[in-house]
Amino acid sequence: MAELVTILSSSRAYEFPPDRIRLTVIALPSVGTAVQEAFQFQVAGMAVPPNTFGPVSPTIPPGAVFQLGVLAGEGGPQRHIREVYVEPRRVVISVAGPSPDIDRVWIRLRQVLDRFGAVEGAPIVGDPERVRDFSDLTVRLDVPPQALVAPALVSAAEEAAGRRDDQEKRVLVPALHALLWPEEAEYPGDYPANSIGPRNVWTLSLRAGSVVGASREFYSAAPLDSDAHLAYLAKIEMALTRPASRLRPKRSG
Repeated sequence: MAELVTILSSSRAYEFPPDRIRLTVIALPSVGTAVQEAFQFQVAGMAVPPNTFGPVSPTIPPGAVFQLGVLAGEGGPQRHIREVYVEPRRVVISVAGPSPDIDRVWIRLRQVLDRFGAVEGAPIVGDPERVRDFSDLTVRLDVPPQALVAPALVSAAEEAAGRRDDQEKRVLVPALHALLWPEEAEYPGDYPANSIGPRNVWTLSLRAGSVVGASREFYSAAPLDSDAHLAYLAKIEMALTRPASRLRPKRSG
């Protein structure tokens, strides 16, 4: 089973219909200061949030950016917050921990904003119509990195590259970057993170800083919550370590 080394971050995008986030109210100094103080954010201000789960609509005010804060636990440990971004139609929360920590930050954020009352009968931030997750992890998988692609590709690449006598042996180190994309839709091209948001891309590769021939530590990023992400990696490990005979389809008749 995939062994978790560490959860680097978990993120969630709360997405809204038009006009359900009142950025003009959040832009008020009293509101921004209340959010900053509630989470002890080291960075706070009105600015265009970075593209995380998708492009940010241009509006005035442009959005709110809060970074590097904490959520004090009630009798428990502090939750470390990487960022809270308020966009015209999206609130993005990222924590340095598992996905359930995001729920606590979201509840607290709503409580802070609700102190300022409703605007024309509607809350400053309403209820989202959709929620999307992302997480990135370091895990140990009982497979070499070359197992991520077909053996024929590995042999062909290593043979084509060749090796001089004065060189160390070199092996192919694959890195996977993938999208789940509608089958009938036009594909935007490789590495479309700038157009769709980097937190919609699936990535799996040997962890940076690892020794290729010895390490089994992998970096994985996926649009999944942290629990589902680890289960997905366990399925990959199981598939790649299953005997080849069990992977062959059964003949009918």
